[in-house]
Amino acid sequence: MLSDSSWSGRSTRRRFLGSGLRLGAGIAGGLTLGSLLEACGTGPASSSPTPPPGATVIRSLLFDQVGYDPAVLQSLADKFRSLHDNKVFISIETAHYRELYESILAAGPSKPAPYDVVALDQVWIAEFASRNQLLSLKEQIPDDARSDLMPSLLDAFSYKATNWAMPHILNVQSLYYNKGQLKSAGFDGPPRTLEDWYGQMTALRARVTPYTDSWAEDEGLVSDWCVATLPPVTRRTRCARSLPAGSASRRTGTSSGGR
Repeated sequence: MLSDSSWSGRSTRRRFLGSGLRLGAGIAGGLTLGSLLEACGTGPASSSPTPPPGATVIRSLLFDQVGYDPAVLQSLADKFRSLHDNKVFISIETAHYRELYESILAAGPSKPAPYDVVALDQVWIAEFASRNQLLSLKEQIPDDARSDLMPSLLDAFSYKATNWAMPHILNVQSLYYNKGQLKSAGFDGPPRTLEDWYGQMTALRARVTPYTDSWAEDEGLVSDWCVATLPPVTRRTRCARSLPAGSASRRTGTSSGGR
């Protein structure tokens, strides 16, 4: 937490979002200005306005991809600054997904920590929390903020009963299917299990019927690999260690289907 006395006491939503979460030897964790979500020091840094004299600077490293437009992020940072009478300034750097994992990992030993707030993929939380690179939010999320979110959504960003990040963007997968194609391949309905899904896709492929999925590279490969290979109770704790983002597509290449 910042040492400025104006930030002491119980966190309100505004205080919570304004608190730069620092990790002693690394970064913090969770996107939405609450912890650490994604980061990259190797990509081109986006330019930011100059902090006003005497302002508390919160250094952030955020996504540069769909849903995280740098111009929009800067606009939100400017509005946040105005809420605090220019006493709090958010410095924004952005990076592409594939460099995020390596950048956060590399920033861990740095002293002082290069960032107060970073964005990270949900599947990385267990690894970076166990490395002590994330700052716990267990006592920092006020009740009114918790009540705004589905418990399952907050739980997705927890590890060992502790919240390490605040959700920023939620991507939900949907299954679309063609009844006629499934029927012509001998199936009465859509798949209900991963085994059914694999069997149907294999049968459709044998009929030279195209299908798509997000296995091509990067985030899509990581997410679907976890869904297909790990039971629910271990996905969050093992996925990042089993298939680190950023290196996943380089190791396994491009899989069938496309994103």
